[in-house]
Amino acid sequence: HITQDEPVSTSETSPNQKETPGSKPNQEEVGFFRAVWTHLKRATAWRINKMEPLSQEAKVLDLNDVSNDILVPYLVWRRSVLLLSLLPTFLSAVLAWVNLSSYYSAEKEIFNTLGDILRFIPSASSTVTFFVIIVVLSRWNHWRFTARLFKIGWALSFLLPFLPAIFPTSFLLESCEELWGSEDPGCNDGSFESAVTIVAAQYALGYAFQLFPILISFPSGLSRASLKIRGLLPESTLSCWILVITAPFKSVIYLMALIVLIQLSGNIWLFLASILLFFAPWIYVIRRNVYLGVPTEEREKLLDWTELIIGLSVKLAWILFLVYLFTGDLNGVRLLGSGEQYTDYDDGTGGTVTVANYIFSYTSVIRVILESLGRMFVTTVLFSDVLFRMTVTNWRQDKDRRKADNGKSIDDMFRSLEFSISSEKSREARSEDTEDDSEE
Repeated sequence: HITQDEPVSTSETSPNQKETPGSKPNQEEVGFFRAVWTHLKRATAWRINKMEPLSQEAKVLDLNDVSNDILVPYLVWRRSVLLLSLLPTFLSAVLAWVNLSSYYSAEKEIFNTLGDILRFIPSASSTVTFFVIIVVLSRWNHWRFTARLFKIGWALSFLLPFLPAIFPTSFLLESCEELWGSEDPGCNDGSFESAVTIVAAQYALGYAFQLFPILISFPSGLSRASLKIRGLLPESTLSCWILVITAPFKSVIYLMALIVLIQLSGNIWLFLASILLFFAPWIYVIRRNVYLGVPTEEREKLLDWTELIIGLSVKLAWILFLVYLFTGDLNGVRLLGSGEQYTDYDDGTGGTVTVANYIFSYTSVIRVILESLGRMFVTTVLFSDVLFRMTVTNWRQDKDRRKADNGKSIDDMFRSLEFSISSEKSREARSEDTEDDSEE
């Protein structure tokens, strides 16, 4: 008898595939919390080929005749990641609309019609992402259909937030005559232009903060996806090369995103977090032979240790960054705050200027954290789908090229090229390999 949430294997291990730990059916009953724990373990693990479906998932796969030993673990991993992305994506969408409603009620009068329309778009992007995830999960066992749909949804959620940011703020504000009145001298003496510049600077900082999750999700998602596909298809090196090549870009993007705060704050916690985020991706470059080499038991152990070091470094960096957010300030103004925390300052003309005692509200920071988490999950799945298809396509195209001339001229061409660009020590080692191949 198979219980509803019992992990089972939907197919026997194929003759060409080695049996992996966990491929045998597990007869223990799995309740709701155990199922949640299973989804969490799947999302955080990188060796996808060792995953097996729960009994309910197995039934769905069997009904649709999905039994491939590689596709099945990939689909259940993909489903777990999308399930975990639902909560942060939903909460991020809700907070986006809450923040928008508060800003809209407070500042509606300064924006023209175009400005009012564009300010809705970033909030809509999170909502679009959430509903796309719902649709994909409803058809999670149909990979080709959901992969295409997911690409369209991700493109919309990625591009929409940038749309209002590319418009100059001056295009989105009402004219001086509308805001101050045509008789106000500030419309002619440059005071209005100065005020617009200040507002533009504030919104530029706000856009940078809002777009931060999108900026870091791209290289982070690509890097995580490359690692997942390496765990699913260790026989292919395509994803490993992408992992190694994108690592330097990932570190530079992290640094560029934080460099303004580093210069303005001079905070030790932010500095240490930035150092860790910058150097952690370079471990992939330094240890590239571990990822690119032929999978062996010893190399796989080294790979696990490497991933552990990288993971701990990144986690520590984000902990330090949170410490900075809660304790840091910019020119004496706290980074985080809430409520009616304002101070009135003399503007030098007998009037007062009201300035908040904090830069970001707690709700806006929570929203950014949730959105970063949700986008990390979503972007990882997206790039995993792309790399999954690329790996199979690369194998097919390479096979077709070799089939055209039995692979002889291609091997000779690359062997000659390798000899020309290799060191003398490498040439001797490759010569020995060539002799062994010839004997065989």
